[in-house]
Amino acid sequence: FFMLSSIMDMEKEIPLNLPAAQMTRTETEKFFNVWIDSRGEIFFDNRNDSPLNLTAFARNRLISNPKTRVLIRADRSLPYIHVNKVLEALKSAGLHNVVLVSKKSGGQNQ
Repeated sequence: FFMLSSIMDMEKEIPLNLPAAQMTRTETEKFFNVWIDSRGEIFFDNRNDSPLNLTAFARNRLISNPKTRVLIRADRSLPYIHVNKVLEALKSAGLHNVVLVSKKSGGQNQ
């Protein structure tokens, strides 16, 4: 794996009453999220699941879009071995474009 770290300065959300659209297109086909809670439970595709199923899910996403990226959000108290299980599952799927999401010092969510 090649790991790159950077700091992104994200804006806070402003509540808006947006107009409705007949058809929308999102960029979600380019990435998906994986959450790992403080117990090491893995969540993706709106469900709690296993590393084996994460591999299959990631492989299918890569077939539909070879530039798929995954954003990993892990609880800060979590031992790294749980993050490594997720990284190994993604590696087995052939997905190597991974972003480890963190907070910027000062409390802003990144």
